[in-house]
Amino acid sequence: MLRNHGFYLSIFVGVVLVLGGWAGKARVFAEPTLQIYLEGGLYDTVTESWYLAPPGSSAGAPFRLWIIGNTSQGPIEEVRLSMAYSAVYRANGVDLAVTITPTTTGGLFGFTDPSTPPPPTFLQYGAEGTRPALGDGSPLPAHGIYGEGVVWQEWLLGDFTLSDSPIGDFINSVPPPGPKTGQINVYEVTITFSDGSSAHGVNVHFDAYNHVEAKNHVRYRFAPFSHDADGDVTVVPEPGSLVALASFLGGSLVFGTGTFFRRRKKG
Repeated sequence: MLRNHGFYLSIFVGVVLVLGGWAGKARVFAEPTLQIYLEGGLYDTVTESWYLAPPGSSAGAPFRLWIIGNTSQGPIEEVRLSMAYSAVYRANGVDLAVTITPTTTGGLFGFTDPSTPPPPTFLQYGAEGTRPALGDGSPLPAHGIYGEGVVWQEWLLGDFTLSDSPIGDFINSVPPPGPKTGQINVYEVTITFSDGSSAHGVNVHFDAYNHVEAKNHVRYRFAPFSHDADGDVTVVPEPGSLVALASFLGGSLVFGTGTFFRRRKKG
């Protein structure tokens, strides 16, 4: 079987809210319509990285993702989450097995979150070389991730309609809860192989996306690149040594420690 059982599980968490032909007319808000945050990090301004050390000693240890929706401009409909990864990890009847468990912020950093989201609905396994579809049927932009040698999985998170949580702009540091409110969905994510073996050496990439309706129009645009997050979750074979690294990249999307999902940062 084509697998690389190395010493790390690398994760990229990105956000793509695509709001189509209205891109040039959309106002720029301090809080993007969608953001993803990899919980628990300290931001390093030199490396532009979030470092995280949650408990756990194997590649099956969960990490926590926040999907943050700014609903001030209306509901964010049919938000989806995709996970892209190298096709070598889908072989001989074995694939990546992903468990996504809804939870809440627990009031971390003052971000209260009174509503637990429903479990995501698994939608599909994406074939090699394809891309997930957006709300208008167009493909999710490849942004240096999707294409030859890449497969993916996709889940439906549902509509973001609530305004029961304070939100902020998660760039450079975890912000204090602001006056603006929206919806925060938090998930504990565990990744192994479907045969139960360790996912050491696997690089994965998450995107959140879909559309917002405003009046009688569906508007599409890209969230600013500075609100994407690049994360490397490293699992070494000693107990209690799960280390996660997440980097916010201004103007570019991906850095990874493996051979998959490497991109230059634009200077």
